[in-house]
Amino acid sequence: MLHPENVMPFCVRNYIIKEENGTVLYTKKDNYQTRNVIRLQKEVVTKMLKIEFIQASPDIPVSIFEIRCYS
Repeated sequence: MLHPENVMPFCVRNYIIKEENGTVLYTKKDNYQTRNVIRLQKEVVTKMLKIEFIQASPDIPVSIFEIRCYS
């Protein structure tokens, strides 16, 4: 069974992952998947990862269920 929409309304479409000093590690645009697996190209040593979610519509909140980080 398929979804009636081509794109899920609550799915985060665009986001950016940065390390603590603001260096962009990953950028995702036009996402339509509910699950994203990201493998960074290089090893990152940082105390913090910042994920900026860009809201697709002011009427639809950004929804995240889970984030996992592995080394």
